Amino acid sequence: MLNYSCAVDERWSEIPGYEGFYEVSDMGRVRSLDRIVVDKQATRFRRFKGRLLKPQLTQAGYYVVALSKNGKPKDHYIHRLVLSAFVSLPEPGFEACHENDVRTDNRLRNLRWDTHLENVRDALTRNRMRSHNGEKTHCHRGHPFNETNTLIRPNGRSCRECRRINERRRYHERKKSLIHA
Repeated sequence: MLNYSCAVDERWSEIPGYEGFYEVSDMGRVRSLDRIVVDKQATRFRRFKGRLLKPQLTQAGYYVVALSKNGKPKDHYIHRLVLSAFVSLPEPGFEACHENDVRTDNRLRNLRWDTHLENVRDALTRNRMRSHNGEKTHCHRGHPFNETNTLIRPNGRSCRECRRINERRRYHERKKSLIHA
Protein backbone atom coordinates (compact mmCIF):
# COMPACT_ATOMS: atom_id res chain seq x y z
CA MET A 1 0.00 0.00 0.00
CA LEU A 2 1.34 3.42 -0.86
CA ASN A 3 1.80 6.00 1.83
CA TYR A 4 0.80 9.45 0.50
CA SER A 5 1.89 11.39 3.57
CA CYS A 6 4.39 14.09 2.72
CA ALA A 7 7.99 13.36 3.57
CA VAL A 8 10.02 16.33 4.76
CA ASP A 9 13.13 15.38 2.79
CA GLU A 10 11.31 14.20 -0.37
CA ARG A 11 12.97 15.47 -3.55
CA TRP A 12 11.16 16.00 -6.85
CA SER A 13 12.62 15.89 -10.35
CA GLU A 14 11.19 16.39 -13.84
CA ILE A 15 10.48 13.24 -15.82
CA PRO A 16 12.63 13.10 -18.99
CA GLY A 17 10.40 13.61 -22.02
CA TYR A 18 7.62 15.15 -19.89
CA GLU A 19 9.38 18.30 -18.63
CA GLY A 20 6.89 20.92 -17.51
CA PHE A 21 4.09 18.36 -17.28
CA TYR A 22 5.07 15.73 -14.67
CA GLU A 23 7.52 15.17 -11.83
CA VAL A 24 8.54 12.09 -9.87
CA SER A 25 9.88 11.99 -6.32
CA ASP A 26 12.72 9.95 -4.86
CA MET A 27 10.01 8.24 -2.77
CA GLY A 28 8.30 6.88 -5.90
CA ARG A 29 5.38 9.30 -6.14
CA VAL A 30 4.33 10.98 -9.41
CA ARG A 31 2.52 14.29 -9.78
CA SER A 32 1.26 16.44 -12.60
CA LEU A 33 2.12 20.14 -12.67
CA ASP A 34 -0.19 23.14 -13.03
CA ARG A 35 -0.62 23.94 -16.70
CA ILE A 36 -2.79 25.65 -19.28
CA VAL A 37 -3.97 23.65 -22.26
CA VAL A 38 -5.06 25.28 -25.53
CA ASP A 39 -7.57 23.52 -27.81
CA LYS A 40 -6.69 22.69 -31.42
CA GLN A 41 -8.22 25.88 -32.84
CA ALA A 42 -6.44 28.01 -30.21
CA THR A 43 -9.75 29.55 -29.22
CA ARG A 44 -10.19 28.14 -25.72
CA PHE A 45 -7.87 27.70 -22.80
CA ARG A 46 -8.26 25.24 -19.95
CA ARG A 47 -6.41 25.48 -16.68
CA PHE A 48 -5.38 22.21 -14.99
CA LYS A 49 -4.24 22.12 -11.40
CA GLY A 50 -1.41 19.73 -10.60
CA ARG A 51 -2.10 16.69 -8.45
CA LEU A 52 -0.63 13.41 -7.25
CA LEU A 53 -1.32 10.61 -9.71
CA LYS A 54 -2.85 7.40 -8.45
CA PRO A 55 -0.76 4.44 -9.59
CA GLN A 56 -2.31 1.24 -10.91
CA LEU A 57 -1.00 -2.20 -9.99
CA THR A 58 -0.19 -4.46 -12.96
CA GLN A 59 -0.75 -8.20 -12.95
CA ALA A 60 3.01 -8.62 -12.59
CA GLY A 61 2.90 -6.60 -9.34
CA TYR A 62 4.48 -3.32 -10.50
CA TYR A 63 2.99 0.17 -10.20
CA VAL A 64 2.32 2.14 -13.40
CA VAL A 65 0.96 5.61 -14.08
CA ALA A 66 -0.52 7.00 -17.29
CA LEU A 67 1.32 10.10 -18.53
CA SER A 68 -0.21 12.15 -21.35
CA LYS A 69 1.62 14.11 -23.98
CA ASN A 70 -0.15 15.79 -26.90
CA GLY A 71 -3.39 14.16 -25.76
CA LYS A 72 -2.00 10.62 -25.96
CA PRO A 73 -1.75 8.71 -22.66
CA LYS A 74 0.94 6.08 -22.18
CA ASP A 75 1.57 3.80 -19.18
CA HIS A 76 4.99 4.03 -17.52
CA TYR A 77 6.49 1.90 -14.76
CA ILE A 78 7.16 4.11 -11.75
CA HIS A 79 10.47 2.42 -10.92
CA ARG A 80 11.79 3.31 -14.38
CA LEU A 81 10.59 6.91 -14.03
CA VAL A 82 12.41 7.29 -10.68
CA LEU A 83 15.69 5.97 -12.08
CA SER A 84 15.38 7.97 -15.30
CA ALA A 85 14.78 11.21 -13.39
CA PHE A 86 17.36 10.81 -10.61
CA VAL A 87 20.10 8.56 -12.05
CA SER A 88 20.08 8.49 -15.86
CA LEU A 89 18.23 7.08 -18.81
CA PRO A 90 18.87 3.33 -19.17
CA GLU A 91 21.60 2.06 -21.43
CA PRO A 92 20.49 -0.51 -24.01
CA GLY A 93 19.97 -3.90 -22.35
CA PHE A 94 19.56 -2.50 -18.84
CA GLU A 95 16.48 -2.83 -16.65
CA ALA A 96 15.33 -1.40 -13.34
CA CYS A 97 16.02 -3.75 -10.43
CA HIS A 98 14.49 -3.67 -6.93
CA GLU A 99 17.09 -4.31 -4.22
CA ASN A 100 14.66 -5.64 -1.60
CA ASP A 101 12.51 -7.71 -4.03
CA VAL A 102 9.38 -5.65 -3.23
CA ARG A 103 8.04 -4.64 -6.64
CA THR A 104 5.91 -1.87 -5.17
CA ASP A 105 8.80 -0.23 -3.28
CA ASN A 106 9.84 2.46 -5.76
CA ARG A 107 12.08 4.54 -3.51
CA LEU A 108 15.29 5.65 -5.20
CA ARG A 109 17.48 3.96 -2.58
CA ASN A 110 15.85 0.62 -3.46
CA LEU A 111 16.42 0.85 -7.23
CA ARG A 112 19.32 0.41 -9.64
CA TRP A 113 19.92 -0.07 -13.36
CA ASP A 114 21.41 -3.47 -14.17
CA THR A 115 21.32 -6.15 -16.85
CA HIS A 116 18.68 -8.85 -16.88
CA LEU A 117 21.39 -11.46 -16.34
CA GLU A 118 22.56 -9.72 -13.15
CA ASN A 119 18.97 -9.43 -11.95
CA VAL A 120 18.45 -13.18 -12.44
CA ARG A 121 21.81 -13.97 -10.84
CA ASP A 122 20.86 -11.79 -7.88
CA ALA A 123 17.51 -13.58 -7.58
CA LEU A 124 19.19 -16.99 -7.58
CA THR A 125 21.88 -16.09 -5.05
CA ARG A 126 19.32 -14.61 -2.67
CA ASN A 127 17.07 -17.63 -3.20
CA ARG A 128 14.14 -15.50 -4.29
CA MET A 129 13.32 -16.94 -7.71
CA ARG A 130 9.51 -16.90 -7.85
CA SER A 131 8.97 -19.73 -10.31
CA HIS A 132 8.94 -23.40 -9.38
CA ASN A 133 12.27 -23.83 -11.21
CA GLY A 134 13.98 -21.56 -8.69
CA GLU A 135 13.14 -24.00 -5.90
CA LYS A 136 14.50 -27.10 -7.65
CA THR A 137 17.67 -28.63 -6.28
CA HIS A 138 18.27 -30.97 -9.27
CA CYS A 139 17.66 -30.81 -13.02
CA HIS A 140 15.24 -33.17 -14.80
CA ARG A 141 18.07 -35.70 -15.32
CA GLY A 142 19.02 -35.67 -11.64
CA HIS A 143 22.17 -33.51 -11.79
CA PRO A 144 22.48 -31.19 -8.77
CA PHE A 145 22.05 -27.43 -9.05
CA ASN A 146 25.20 -26.31 -7.24
CA GLU A 147 27.86 -23.67 -7.84
CA THR A 148 29.93 -25.71 -10.29
CA ASN A 149 27.05 -27.31 -12.20
CA THR A 150 24.72 -24.31 -12.60
CA LEU A 151 24.74 -21.91 -15.53
CA ILE A 152 23.10 -18.55 -14.89
CA ARG A 153 21.43 -17.35 -18.09
CA PRO A 154 19.14 -14.41 -18.94
CA ASN A 155 16.05 -16.63 -18.85
CA GLY A 156 16.97 -18.48 -15.66
CA ARG A 157 19.41 -21.22 -14.85
CA SER A 158 20.39 -24.49 -16.48
CA CYS A 159 22.47 -27.57 -15.78
CA ARG A 160 26.04 -27.52 -17.15
CA GLU A 161 26.20 -31.31 -17.38
CA CYS A 162 22.96 -31.51 -19.40
CA ARG A 163 24.25 -28.76 -21.68
CA ARG A 164 27.52 -30.66 -22.20
CA ILE A 165 25.61 -33.87 -23.03
CA ASN A 166 23.33 -32.04 -25.50
CA GLU A 167 26.23 -30.25 -27.22
CA ARG A 168 28.11 -33.55 -27.60
CA ARG A 169 25.00 -35.24 -29.05
CA ARG A 170 24.47 -32.38 -31.54
CA TYR A 171 28.17 -32.51 -32.54
CA HIS A 172 27.95 -36.21 -33.34
CA GLU A 173 24.66 -35.73 -35.23
CA ARG A 174 26.22 -32.97 -37.39
CA LYS A 175 29.31 -35.08 -37.98
CA LYS A 176 27.16 -38.06 -38.98
CA SER A 177 25.04 -35.97 -41.39
CA LEU A 178 28.18 -34.61 -43.11
CA ILE A 179 29.53 -38.12 -43.66
CA HIS A 180 26.28 -39.37 -45.21
CA ALA A 181 25.71 -36.25 -47.35
